[in-house]
Amino acid sequence: MLSALLFLFCVAVTHAGRSPNADYVDDLIRNNKFGRISDSVPGLAAKYRYPLEEHTVVTPDGYILQMHRIPYGRDNNNEPGDKPVVFVMHGLWGSSVDFILMGPGSGLEGYDVWMGNARGNYYSRRHEWLRPDALLNTSFWDFSFHEIGHIDLPSMIDYTLEYTGKQRLHYIGFSQGTTSFFVMGSLRPEYNDKIISMHALAPVAYMAHTPSLLFRALAPFVTQIADVANLLRIGEIFSHNAFYTWAGQTLCTDEAVFQPVCSNILFLLSGYSPDQLNTVTFSDNNYKYENCQGNLKIKLWSM
Repeated sequence: MLSALLFLFCVAVTHAGRSPNADYVDDLIRNNKFGRISDSVPGLAAKYRYPLEEHTVVTPDGYILQMHRIPYGRDNNNEPGDKPVVFVMHGLWGSSVDFILMGPGSGLEGYDVWMGNARGNYYSRRHEWLRPDALLNTSFWDFSFHEIGHIDLPSMIDYTLEYTGKQRLHYIGFSQGTTSFFVMGSLRPEYNDKIISMHALAPVAYMAHTPSLLFRALAPFVTQIADVANLLRIGEIFSHNAFYTWAGQTLCTDEAVFQPVCSNILFLLSGYSPDQLNTVTFSDNNYKYENCQGNLKIKLWSM
């Protein structure tokens, strides 16, 4: 039951927020003008005719992270060149796909955009010697936002700066993407000199005053939940599979009877804000829900 609720939240939070060009995006989606959207970031970039590069970074502790880069624009600023670099980092249950779902007109015009992926998500689910699907061994999942901030972000930022030849970059974090940045800025203060500006979207540092009734109900028991998960050797409780894809496509489309359930689970967890939720992007004809990060790390909830 918990996994099902988390899945519906994942679908909702990934698609929350309305593009400044939402009507244009809605038209693209409803009429399928560019062809079917793929279930990958490269496929979505091709859908909207943006240039895309894939880059791989190996962290000091062996995690293999994938980054996506849009080096220049489609309509304006559409020539390769010396553009300022901005690094964008997703939140919990997220991935780099979160930042291109809304389509044309909602991007960072004029920038060389790099999108990170934290260890364990859909695009960074690899390791040099650990296996995420290993039976009775959850070592791959033994991390939290601490490791993401202390190891992943510095590794990806260093790679980005070295590849572009820049000394500094701009940083945009969403939710857990801000938490991990705060960790990096505190434990790796030398990286503060590599940041021109930091923009915190839905920043998270302390959860004591969260309005979420569900989080407040679970908070006193997170240690027990983590203990049981460790006892049962469960490191991942919300993984990518065909059932969740089917459920998202069936239940959360714009016209589905159960679509309000998807929206209201999001509102239960994150606050009631229907004006900022674009339900058109739930369309099962254009996006496969396995791109939502899908991997809830037990340890992240027990910190």
